[in-house]
Amino acid sequence: MKLLIGPCSHDRFAAPAGTLHNLVYFGSREIQYEIGMGWGELFGRLPAGWKPDCILWIWPEYMMWPAWEQCPVPLATVVGDWHYNFSALSGCLHGCDYIFADRLGTRRLQEHGIDHVEWWPAYGHSPDQCQRRNEAPLFDVTFIGRLNFHSHRTRSRYLAKLALFKEHYRVRIARDIHGPDYFEALARSRIVVNDGVRGEMNMRAYEATACGALLFMHADNLEISEFLRDGKDCVYFEEDNLLSLLTHYLKNESLRRRVADSGWHCIQQHTSEQHMADLIGRLEQLDFQSLRRDLSGFWSQPDAELAHLASRGFMMGSVMPVNATKRLASYANQESRNDWNALNTAAVMITRHAFQQHQDGNSAQSNTLCQQAASFWQSLHERWPERILSWANYGLALLTLGRSDDAASFLLHALELMEGNGDLPSPDNSTIFFDPDNTYLGGAGIAPPTGGTFHVEWERIASGSGADPETAKNELRQLVFWECARKLGGIYLANGNTSQAIGWLQKAVNCRPDLEQAHDLLGNALVETGDLMAATKSFERSLEIQPWNFKTRQKLADTLGELNLWHKQDEVCREGIQMANAFEGLHP
Repeated sequence: MKLLIGPCSHDRFAAPAGTLHNLVYFGSREIQYEIGMGWGELFGRLPAGWKPDCILWIWPEYMMWPAWEQCPVPLATVVGDWHYNFSALSGCLHGCDYIFADRLGTRRLQEHGIDHVEWWPAYGHSPDQCQRRNEAPLFDVTFIGRLNFHSHRTRSRYLAKLALFKEHYRVRIARDIHGPDYFEALARSRIVVNDGVRGEMNMRAYEATACGALLFMHADNLEISEFLRDGKDCVYFEEDNLLSLLTHYLKNESLRRRVADSGWHCIQQHTSEQHMADLIGRLEQLDFQSLRRDLSGFWSQPDAELAHLASRGFMMGSVMPVNATKRLASYANQESRNDWNALNTAAVMITRHAFQQHQDGNSAQSNTLCQQAASFWQSLHERWPERILSWANYGLALLTLGRSDDAASFLLHALELMEGNGDLPSPDNSTIFFDPDNTYLGGAGIAPPTGGTFHVEWERIASGSGADPETAKNELRQLVFWECARKLGGIYLANGNTSQAIGWLQKAVNCRPDLEQAHDLLGNALVETGDLMAATKSFERSLEIQPWNFKTRQKLADTLGELNLWHKQDEVCREGIQMANAFEGLHP
């Protein structure tokens, strides 16, 4: 079989030793690929006379294929972080010949009518890198991983507990460790604590076990039991029993070593190379001719709809191809002028381009794009005045572009529609404006700007909407209300309209009491009114939900000091210092 593989993660999908298959990789210096490139241009860059039997596209959620046209050869894909962009990704996956995903991703896609998908373990370990060591352990408990706490809410809470555990044991909480230092950190830890954001058997689960550490995996994982047994080869933990289980195994070294050794033996067969060989074997067994016939209905859709789906897919990446935006804008002005979804997506895409130009200092180009987007928004508002997202999107977009006073009126109108009977489309075919410069925890230094709570929650609800559309519709309405209300409250607060700010922020809190940002803003507003006891409760609730927000912790400490609650202030500060000290490389 001749396989064309790319454009990402070539090392993880390297050719197995001794393979008889002909594998060519693109997306590197040898065969470059830029997002938005068509199939013809990609094929023109391949070796002369070489045509693949199949393309294996890796991680489309980061770089989408030219989804406006059918691939000339069978197209299979491995989907990883689908949870960040499910609403856009799923539309494009309908036009792919075959999909490999984790357990939860497979289930979610099938619930959305995508049956040409199966589970495949996309990770594994490399024996050359993952080796046990004879040196004494440097740490009793180690956590290494991403700290995107908007998508890792359970992780944020158990890590806060783990940080305080440092009083008793050698605890290391770290991120951004790579190469030899990373593998040494795993091999010289007695226990490695881990969880998978999608309930998957993630890379670290293989690597920590193969390095000889005892793996602690969160008990909600959907795949771990197919590889390692609880109490035999690893330990499954819950948030409430993590510290007691850690204490038990750290005090019983012979038990810890026995379970870790058993896990090490079990994991040896699960290398990245062996999993890749399994994947190629699965591809060989597929009847692509039959699969392609099953997709004929998808590819018979109008070009305008395919361009719309492709454009939504391209917005998942950090860079959007200009040609895709122009194609969709052209259709929106012509064939799709009566299609709310296409016009809405075009408006969002053009605004995103305007924001990129604004960040690059190209104010003239940014202004031109803003005017073009504004004409689309105006058309949307005039022709579909009851569509909530048209108003919410424009308000959120204007706020991102720094036009807060203009944004307020559109956000207010969206909220009034939601308090009435305004129409909110489903996430399957509607595009929402996510702040492209959104930073986790309000800039507290925890994680890079890859998406905020609104984005993560939208995609979580969207992915589950196939199983329960009515519940998802209600949850999306609440989420959009929360986002608009807290943003409007923030605008009023910045402008000195404290009473109006409190009113909308309280509505946001009532709508989604499980999300911390509105609690935090409400606390700020209450401080302005002098109601320090109520502000304290808001800050405390925010920290219960998200304990790693050091800015909120500082505000709580200041407010407690104003109230002369010195003992409580000392407790809040001491806990924050312990957490910061346990977190390697953190500068709160």
